[in-house]
Formats: sequence, C-alpha cells, structure tokens
Amino acid sequence: MTGVLSVDTYLAPMDWPVTPGVVVRMWTEHRWYVQDPAQGGTWVFESPHARYEGVTRVGLNRDEWPVPGETRREARTGVLLEVDVEPAG
Repeated sequence: MTGVLSVDTYLAPMDWPVTPGVVVRMWTEHRWYVQDPAQGGTWVFESPHARYEGVTRVGLNRDEWPVPGETRREARTGVLLEVDVEPAG
C-alpha cells in the first residue's frame, strides 16, 4: 500500500521518517473537545484519553464544524496504523 495520510491543516515535514512496510490494520482516533471559557472559548481536549475505531473501508469523510452554541463535541483527531515492517517477500 502506498499513500499519504493528510488533512487540510497539516502536512508532514520533509524530514519526516519513512517506514516501508505493509499496513496490517488501521484505526481512527476520536476525542471529545470542549470549549474552555478561561481560554476565550478555545476548543481543547476534554481528557487525555482517546477512543479508537477500526477502519473497515477507506473514503473521504470529514468532521463537521461545531454548531453555534455547541460547547462539547467528538471529533477524529488522528490515525493509528499497525505496520508489518518486514513483509514476507
């Protein structure tokens, strides 16, 4: 499998390490965000704990922006990959 994981607001630096291998499994990371009034309503993680969901198909699926008045929401925050770095050849 060859590809790039990206979102609109982040690209890996040019010196980001490359790990050749075969993706065995993939999960999306989900966290709850809350608005912090002490920081002017900035969205922050509610806790350091994340929920992981196994990926069964690949497609473009973007999270929706917060609805006005919403003070808590769950969003995808990352991807976790299990990679076989020594694939049978």
